[in-house]
Amino acid sequence: MDLNEYLVQGDLRLPRGGMLHIENGRDLLVHVWEGSLWLTQERDQRDIVLQAGEWFRLDRQGSCVLEATRPSAIALTSPHEHACAETIELLPANSAPGLLPHRPQRRIAARAAMLREFVNAAFSSIFTPVPKRGSTPASMSS
Repeated sequence: MDLNEYLVQGDLRLPRGGMLHIENGRDLLVHVWEGSLWLTQERDQRDIVLQAGEWFRLDRQGSCVLEATRPSAIALTSPHEHACAETIELLPANSAPGLLPHRPQRRIAARAAMLREFVNAAFSSIFTPVPKRGSTPASMSS
């Protein structure tokens, strides 16, 4: 199993009744941080209910619908750097489907890449060793 996961969306908040529609997102991982979700996939008779701390990896292509049964916070990750899903649509509670524009995968991948660069820069600045006052780097002492 490949342990690399690419962040697609790190903190997606859904109000009760808020929905997320994912098209062709096989292998996308849905992790519920808070609340609970009802998840169903095209050509799948299972109804999957996820509580806080639980996750599910989409195991088929086609449409997938997630609905928040309580106010929820979720994260989406993918083992694929560039091809996480064809579309991902956020449908607010009490909205008519189709009113929001489609979000093509390339926009999601571009935003995920920008977020990865930001996180990498932030972590590298945190973990970069700082020389002690009055010390000389090894390359300059010789």
